[in-house]
Amino acid sequence: RRGGAEVLGTSHLYESSPMYVEEQESFVNAVCAVRTPLAPMDLLRWLQSIEATVGRTPTFRNGPRVLDLDVVLHGTRRVAS
Repeated sequence: RRGGAEVLGTSHLYESSPMYVEEQESFVNAVCAVRTPLAPMDLLRWLQSIEATVGRTPTFRNGPRVLDLDVVLHGTRRVAS
């Protein structure tokens, strides 16, 4: 357990081409399942603090970034933000 979540499992890594803004490096994608006591928006804020810690800085929509962490599902709810 680190901070707000316990990692239960992880996927393989998958490389994909960028969409929308194509003049950038390929993306490496993965998914992990976690157990957390945090509410969806609290979890998202915690993930955003991790992004900032590793050096993510605002650029432009769909632009290059060192890390992009998202909440896709929380319990049985799909999260859209």
